[in-house]
Amino acid sequence: DAMLMHWPCDSTDDNVATWRVLESLVFDGRARTIGVSNFNASSLDALLPHVRVKPALNQCGFSIAGHLGILYRNNTWGRDDATLSRCRELGITYFAYSPLGGWALGGTARVLHDPTVRAIATTHNR
Repeated sequence: DAMLMHWPCDSTDDNVATWRVLESLVFDGRARTIGVSNFNASSLDALLPHVRVKPALNQCGFSIAGHLGILYRNNTWGRDDATLSRCRELGITYFAYSPLGGWALGGTARVLHDPTVRAIATTHNR
């Protein structure tokens, strides 16, 4: 059982206050794992000096169709390679949602019809 902080708050102080509540769930035995969602590398770096329990995971929308900031034209929600790299450096599991593209930029249909994806599928009889 994991509890996640779904979005970064408007300030680091608010992130820390919210994180403290999640930490209390671990200390009380009500959660085994706590993590964040949609945190970019700078949001993680701002939070980490204040934690007693490091986030076990960072769940972000990350897909083969748009992990370079293409979907949102920036790295606001951690959907970029820099955030993935930072999570690896910190030992935080990067957990992707919408790995096939979700709703944006043509979504899953666009990805499933991509020539490279189709070639890989054909190679594996899929």
